[in-house]
Amino acid sequence: MLHSPIGMAMVGRDGRFLEVNEALCRMFGREADDLMKTSWQEITHPDDLAADSALVEQVLAGECDSYRMRKRYLRPDGSVVHGELAVVAVRDESGAVDFF
Repeated sequence: MLHSPIGMAMVGRDGRFLEVNEALCRMFGREADDLMKTSWQEITHPDDLAADSALVEQVLAGECDSYRMRKRYLRPDGSVVHGELAVVAVRDESGAVDFF
């Protein structure tokens, strides 16, 4: 994951970044330490937040294990970055989402 040319992250159930790679940092215009202090909700364009949150809720409810969507992110300078998001849940032995 760390050396992938595609932006990748491990994200906790609360949306906080647990691990990020260099490609994702470049895409979002942030240093890894800065990105790890934020959540995907904080950097998601406001117009895309409800749709993404609804899909996360479906995963957390056990209705599905993954989803894909096109969405926009906000960089620190206010510019918008378009991305293709692919999310997969990693579940613990009880079936609860451990992380994404």
